[in-house]
Amino acid sequence: MMRMILRVAITAFFLLSTVGALAQTKEDSSDYDIVSVKPSPPGSPPGGVDPLLSGTGYKADATTVKSMISVMYRIPIRQIVGGPEWLGEDKFDVAAISDQPHTADELHLMFQKMLAETAPKNSDGSPGTYSPVQAGWDIKTNTKI
Repeated sequence: MMRMILRVAITAFFLLSTVGALAQTKEDSSDYDIVSVKPSPPGSPPGGVDPLLSGTGYKADATTVKSMISVMYRIPIRQIVGGPEWLGEDKFDVAAISDQPHTADELHLMFQKMLAETAPKNSDGSPGTYSPVQAGWDIKTNTKI
């Protein structure tokens, strides 16, 4: 029974991420103005996800995608199951910044959308495998950071 609940929760997560990303346009104010996603240097001590004091975004240092999902969807990390191993192993430094302040709920939705947009995907749109070559790109300008 518990296993079925977890599967439903994960399926709902991916569906909500996809629906939210498709429902908004790039000109929408629900996008961060600056997004940087880079692999953390090897050996970095575990970090966390912290809001910017100005209410304009989040900064994550040496944080796994699984931890980011836990924070942004407000669910315990132990309830996030499945997916590729790198979700809980590889650490990333992320900066997601908006030009204007937003509420915490708006910032969470924006971060959720950013996670969905930057996640590796196969050519058929299914979840893909992370490659260091994909990291370190500005998703707004499609340029290497």
